[in-house]
Amino acid sequence: MENLLPLIGPLDTSHTASNSQIEISGDSATLYAYVMSQHFMPRQGSRRGSENALLMNRYDCELVRDGQKWRFKRVAIDNAWVQGDPEILNALAGRQALRAKSKLSK
Repeated sequence: MENLLPLIGPLDTSHTASNSQIEISGDSATLYAYVMSQHFMPRQGSRRGSENALLMNRYDCELVRDGQKWRFKRVAIDNAWVQGDPEILNALAGRQALRAKSKLSK
């Protein structure tokens, strides 16, 4: 997850979870859910006709109890379908890499 968040964090993104199933066994739990996520380039989400990626993913997660909270131990995401341009998720990473490379060459 920590590798993924810097890439999608700056994007205009929304998520909707459904069909959640949680099984608790002592201090561990499993979580299954479908998550629909929509991604736009930064500050483009409200613009008509903006390129976007709409994804439906199945989440398969393991959680552990940490006091009063539950924390993710493992998250597996299996993509069911995509509409739009999923390269939006990679485009921002490419731009960041080019910026970093140009700073190093100065």
